[in-house]
Amino acid sequence: MTDVFISYSRKDKLFVERLHNALKDQGRETWVDWQDIPLTADWWQEIERGIEGTATFVFILSPDSIASEVCTREINHAVKHNKRLVPIVYREGFGHTHPALARHINPAMIELAFYDAA
Repeated sequence: MTDVFISYSRKDKLFVERLHNALKDQGRETWVDWQDIPLTADWWQEIERGIEGTATFVFILSPDSIASEVCTREINHAVKHNKRLVPIVYREGFGHTHPALARHINPAMIELAFYDAA
């Protein structure tokens, strides 16, 4: 079982690589598509297994991930399997999010994160 499954849009891969490395440096085992899906495998089946075999589902929030049908399927699969959901706001500009993630987003923390990044 992995500690963390990371769901994201490919357009946010550079950020996810940094997050993945930071988690790895802290001794956390992460599931990410670029290292955990064999080339000839059924990619969706591997994603389902990755979600089912993790403790925590991290979703990188950005306009692109919110618009992604695959990301929505991943969230739905995580909810179906009662995974702990951890949304991380990476880029603003999305008007809505999946209802299961919305419960975990604190607007004050979003403002603080963007203030600290400036």
